Amino acid sequence: MNWVVALCGWFWTDLLGAGVRAVEGAFGLDPLGPVGATTLRVALILVPLCVVLEGWARLRNAVHDWRVRRSMAGFEVPPEEGNDEFGDTLEAAKHPKHTMEELRRQKRYGRMADVYASLNQPGEAARWYLKDRQPLRAAEELAKAGQTEKAAKLMLKCGEFATAARFFAATGKPARAAAAYEKAQMPGEAAEAWLAAGKPARALDFLDRWMQAAAAGTPEGERAADGAYRLLQNAREMAGPEAERRRALLAEAGRRFHAAGRGALAARVMEEAGAFAEAAELFARLGNEAEARRCFGRAKGGS
Repeated sequence: MNWVVALCGWFWTDLLGAGVRAVEGAFGLDPLGPVGATTLRVALILVPLCVVLEGWARLRNAVHDWRVRRSMAGFEVPPEEGNDEFGDTLEAAKHPKHTMEELRRQKRYGRMADVYASLNQPGEAARWYLKDRQPLRAAEELAKAGQTEKAAKLMLKCGEFATAARFFAATGKPARAAAAYEKAQMPGEAAEAWLAAGKPARALDFLDRWMQAAAAGTPEGERAADGAYRLLQNAREMAGPEAERRRALLAEAGRRFHAAGRGALAARVMEEAGAFAEAAELFARLGNEAEARRCFGRAKGGS
C-alpha cells in the first residue's frame, strides 16, 4: 500500500509539479500559490484526459462506419422504375448516411426529398426538391418547416398566387399579400389586404372593380355586395374623397340588397351611405313609418 501512496505523491508533486514549473517558466509567471498550483495541476490532468476521450470516440465512430460499409458491400438503392419509396425510407431509417449518399450518387434528388419528407425532415426535403426542380413541393415543405415567407416567394414563382397571398398575410406582410391576391384575381381579398396594409385608396379601387365585374341582380353581384359591405364596415374612418367613394360603394351595395329582396338591410345600408331619400322610400315600403319620416327629414335637411 505504501508504494501506491508513494506513486501518487510522485505523480502529484514531482510530475505535475514539473508541469506547473514549465508553465510558469513559459509564460514568465511568478511562482503560483497553493490554490493556483492545485488548479493548474487539475487542468494538466483534465486536458489530456479530454483529448484521449475525444480520440477514443472518433476511433469508435470510425470502426462503426467501417463495419456498416463492410455489411453494406454491394448494396444499391433499388432502381427508380420500382418506385419503392417505402423501401428507401426503411433503408434511410436504418442506414441514413449511406442510403442518401447512394441516392445522391445516382442523382435521384427527388427520391431523396421524398425520403426526407417521409422522415419528417421538411427543411432537408425542401432543399432536395429544389435541387430536383420541384419548387412547388419545396414550397410545401418549407411551409411545414416554418419558413413561411420563403414558401410564399416560391409559391409566387410557381403561379400559386392565392396560396402565396395567404402565406404573406400570415407573416404580417399585407401589402405583398394584396399584390398576390391581385394576380390571383381575387378583388375582395385584395381589398381586405390593402386595408390591412393601410392603403384605403387601393382597397376602394378593388372593391369598385369587384362591384363592376359582378352584375347587379345576379348571385355574383349579391356576393360582391356582401363582401364590399363587410369590408367597408372596417373602414369607417375614411375622410375626404375616400369617404365619398366609400359612401358611393355602400349605396351601390344597398341597391343590390334591395334587388335581392333584402329590403331591411338595404334601407339601413342606404341610410349609412347618406342616401336618405332612397332609405326613406325603402323604410316606407317596409311599413316602418317612423324611420321613413326620420330619413325623409334628414334628406330635406341635407344631413
